Amino acid sequence: MNTPEAENRHHSEETTEQIAKVLIAGEINDDLFRSVAPGLLDAVKDEKVQEIWCYLNTSGGNGHIALALYDIIRNSPKPVTIVGLDRVMSTGLIVLSAATNRLATPNTRLMFHQADWSLMKKLH
Repeated sequence: MNTPEAENRHHSEETTEQIAKVLIAGEINDDLFRSVAPGLLDAVKDEKVQEIWCYLNTSGGNGHIALALYDIIRNSPKPVTIVGLDRVMSTGLIVLSAATNRLATPNTRLMFHQADWSLMKKLH
């Protein structure tokens, strides 16, 4: 038999489930990674968080940093939804592709291009 206390406890357990929201905005670089990664990792380990929503607005940047963000998002045991806002370009598409669910607002511009490996050749 469900007592009022049991119903209230059940209701309060449902309302403790949270959605973590993370803003990923700007050039994808070391500074962005240092500001975003801790929030993502905290949301992953927080037992109250059931879902993670990221809002992404970037013109791109460092491919290695994009892949690091990809790994964090893709390996999350919780569903991650990424919503593109304004622009998601270049390496930003790597981050977007990591999500369980990918969305974009009607005015979001998505842009991809062929990788430019000339810089890598100069480094080696």
